[in-house]
Amino acid sequence: MTVDYEISPCNRCNYECFHEEESCPVKDDVPIIWEKMREADGIVFVIPEYYGLPPAIFKAIIERAQGILIWRNKPIIAIVMANGEEK
Repeated sequence: MTVDYEISPCNRCNYECFHEEESCPVKDDVPIIWEKMREADGIVFVIPEYYGLPPAIFKAIIERAQGILIWRNKPIIAIVMANGEEK
């Protein structure tokens, strides 16, 4: 899904998202993703793990949604995928 959207991290803002609902100076496709999450009955995140960290694209979405609270009162499942193979 993220391949289909332009997703930018938080950048150069004064935390407008905490003061006005859905007010964000970053112009990309994240509001489309917020709307899809808002319409959903629940949210499932499937997150790959790279060297013990989530990918930057996941971190960008979470950062951008911190003031919006689109997942309030929704069931959320987070599945973290890690290799775990020892070399």
